[in-house]
Amino acid sequence: MAEAKDAALVVERLRKWITESGATVGLSGSQAGTLIRLYDPSFDPRAYGCESLAQLIARYAHDIQIVAYTGPDPIYGFASWSPSVISRPTASTATDLWRIWVSPLSRWALIVNRGSGAVAAAPRGQRQTDKEAKVEPASVEDHRQMARDFLAAEAFSPEVRYLLDGTTQGPASTWWRNWILTLTQRAPHQVGKWHHFRDGALETLLHSALAKAGIEGAEARAAFDRIVGTRRKRPFRAAVPETIDGTAKAIDGARPFESVPAERDVVALAQAVIGRMSDRDIRALPLPLGLVLDALRAKKSEVK
Repeated sequence: MAEAKDAALVVERLRKWITESGATVGLSGSQAGTLIRLYDPSFDPRAYGCESLAQLIARYAHDIQIVAYTGPDPIYGFASWSPSVISRPTASTATDLWRIWVSPLSRWALIVNRGSGAVAAAPRGQRQTDKEAKVEPASVEDHRQMARDFLAAEAFSPEVRYLLDGTTQGPASTWWRNWILTLTQRAPHQVGKWHHFRDGALETLLHSALAKAGIEGAEARAAFDRIVGTRRKRPFRAAVPETIDGTAKAIDGARPFESVPAERDVVALAQAVIGRMSDRDIRALPLPLGLVLDALRAKKSEVK
């Protein structure tokens, strides 16, 4: 077994970001994961002997602790801080319900009021009342089938099709990351189509899940609209020309994205980050602009 990497640099960066965020804001777990991968797209907590970033923080950063929660997302601060009230994860209506629905490994489920169609998030193990119905997130197998259906519906080169099909057969905890990474690197022109296809399939599946839970009629429509309404819009992505082998075409003989405007460099970096994130880590939360600019400047310095 390979020796675990030294986590000192990761911890040092976390301390810096928490300090810059301040005691009244803190640093969310999803922000921490995004910033770390902006600096190092290859970051993997398993290289440090941990299963997750949260475990890495608990093991190596004893002066950093969870001081609050935003829905299911922990907010990190320093142990020396004196936070007012630390909120614990309970049933919450102010959260990203769509993100819970699409996350098979989420520790949260959706609780729907049978009389009104109102929807809240609650820990999966929490028991619901007779007036409530529980809707579990779409399963790993549901997501695998969506990927297979997409492969069957779209045109890919034999090599790319073979690689993508192979990712759908991987372990539950890693196949999704490998699917996104392979699709982004080998068929970037299909990424936008995939997101559109997946969103439609997940909406259809949500209708079925609500019906299975006994939510129908006006209540089902209200619940569906509430859940889908929390889905965040993705920014527009221009299509990337495809070569015969299914990879991105170079522009004027350069490598893909090398000679295009800075905005597309950011898109390429974001794609690389997403490809290495677990489904649990992928969250669309706003980031402090100053921290993002620092990360991009550091990335540019590394390239030079």
